[in-house]
Amino acid sequence: MKMLSKVLMLALCVTAMAFGAIIDDFSVGPQSTTDSVLGGGPTTSTVGSRTLVAEKFTGVNPLFLDVVVAGGALNVSTNVGVSGTGGAFYSGLWDLSSVGQTLAIDLVFKDLAGGDFAFRVSSDGGATWSTSGLLALPASGNTLSALVSGFTGPAVLTSINRVGFTHYTSLNQDASFDNFREYVIPEPGTYALMAAGLLGLFAIRRKRV
Repeated sequence: MKMLSKVLMLALCVTAMAFGAIIDDFSVGPQSTTDSVLGGGPTTSTVGSRTLVAEKFTGVNPLFLDVVVAGGALNVSTNVGVSGTGGAFYSGLWDLSSVGQTLAIDLVFKDLAGGDFAFRVSSDGGATWSTSGLLALPASGNTLSALVSGFTGPAVLTSINRVGFTHYTSLNQDASFDNFREYVIPEPGTYALMAAGLLGLFAIRRKRV
């Protein structure tokens, strides 16, 4: 029985490793960028492979839009009368070409209704992007996700080398995000093969006892 438990635990670990990976859990920080100027373009802050982006769309100077990584989350914060976008982008090599490959992120908190969100991928280092399109921001405690194969835009979806996301705030809105990740939704046949393998191991174990 102990051997079977070890086999099952190993199978679960392998499954998790094969089908999902955290891109950023926002445990590395602090990092921040602030935009207080209208029409001046986005402000950025780059640490390692992560670039934070903030761009204010409405609000008089010097009112601001902040994007901050702290306390294990990415926080987008607007001053009174301000709206804009905040997000993060990651350089590197990414295997997002698998059938069923999905990007996801947890919405930990938002204080006001509204707001939109988009996942983004690039195959030319960020010169052009394909996106998930605008996703309505759900209530706090929910997850946003999008299937990469459904993204629209010029990026070559079999050669992704940059990924990211953007939160389009409603007026005065603050929001926090965690666990930006990629995962594959396995096809039913994959689960069937795994189940057959586990049953085979169980049968072999019973014969030895």
